Amino acid sequence: MPVATLSIIKKIKNIFEKKEETKSSITLSLKELEQYAEDEIKKLEDKAVADSSPIVEEIEEVKNDALKILKKIDERTFSEKIEKKMYKPVKTAKPIFIKGMRGALQHIKTRNFQNYDDIIFFHKSFQNSLKSIDSLQKGTGRHVTFVYREEMPRLGTELNSFIDLSNKLKEIIDTKEEDTDSIEEASTNIKEIKNLKEITKESSARKKEIAKKREKSKRDIRELRKKLETLEKSIDFKKLISTQNKVETVKEEKTQLKGQIYNQLHPLKRVFKKFKRITERGNSKLSKEELVILGDYINHPFKTFQSEDKKSLAILNILKESKESIKKGELQLKAKEREKIIEKICNLQKNCADLKERYEKIQKKEISLTEKLSNSKIASDIDKLQKNIKEIENSQEQNINDEKDLDIETFEREKKIIKLLKETETLASEIMGRKIILEEGIVSPIE
Repeated sequence: MPVATLSIIKKIKNIFEKKEETKSSITLSLKELEQYAEDEIKKLEDKAVADSSPIVEEIEEVKNDALKILKKIDERTFSEKIEKKMYKPVKTAKPIFIKGMRGALQHIKTRNFQNYDDIIFFHKSFQNSLKSIDSLQKGTGRHVTFVYREEMPRLGTELNSFIDLSNKLKEIIDTKEEDTDSIEEASTNIKEIKNLKEITKESSARKKEIAKKREKSKRDIRELRKKLETLEKSIDFKKLISTQNKVETVKEEKTQLKGQIYNQLHPLKRVFKKFKRITERGNSKLSKEELVILGDYINHPFKTFQSEDKKSLAILNILKESKESIKKGELQLKAKEREKIIEKICNLQKNCADLKERYEKIQKKEISLTEKLSNSKIASDIDKLQKNIKEIENSQEQNINDEKDLDIETFEREKKIIKLLKETETLASEIMGRKIILEEGIVSPIE
């Protein structure tokens, strides 16, 4: 036995041997209590093994006696003069009974048991053998008894002894289990406490790693922001801001111009629909291509205008023919509406080319400025820095959440450790018959 173990046992023994302290409390470490529990369990297991030995020896004797009786039954023949109706059943049952009973008895393997687990294993195996024996006695044994009236009762007596011996063995096992129940519960608690403390230790190490990562992330963010500030003070950055402002201005102008074009095209949608119906009757000077474009202006006025070639605007001829149709009365409108529509057509005819040219110019300008922004090195550098900062900030947030999770887990573990310590103190006090205080330096739960 290790020296450390001997010293622990000696310490506990000395404490209990001091009569003047029989009513005082004892302060033990978890290690000392764990060793005490292991020693007590070992003592009770060794006692169970020792108490079982004579019973097992008796089982072996009964088994051998039963096998001798079984051999006599096997060797002794029986007369055919027995009651005719029983001859065949006995003749059939005897070999089955002999073989089955011999197998069941030989399956009872007694030996010198090394530990308590050997006793448990033997008892379970013995129980199974007894079930097989009982089944044989109630089955083929009934027919064999009819002829072997002297041997079978003797065999039955031996086999019944097995039941008493099995019950004695079970009583030893039950007594040991009952005696060690509280001790094993305390031992289990101690193992769980040690496991929880080990997890807390790992969590603490993990928290230190997270703290290091957070510090590094802070330094990295400071460095990146310094670089960002340097770029934002440069002449290139001022040029970049100027270009961005120009892009925004161009976009606003483009939106306004788009609104103007739409406002001039949309009111003619109803007129275009009526004009299309007239053209479908064959009364039109529009080409097939222009007729298709007319339909497009009805469904998507701005999109169609945008896609037209400024050198050959189909809308101009559509407007001209629509106006002629109104004047001729082919496209019927009320007098006031007729004047307004003609005025709108005339305005669009007048402004159409200019609107188209202005829109294309502003669109080209927007494309040019946007490409300039896309190709800007400083814009790319700033974008990368901002993304890097964002990524680190997200990582920082995750680290903070991880720390909180670890704190919560540690808090719950410490509560459980304290609960287990109190339960174990109570169990230990009941086992030792005096107040036991466990001293293990447990940290109080986080407030």
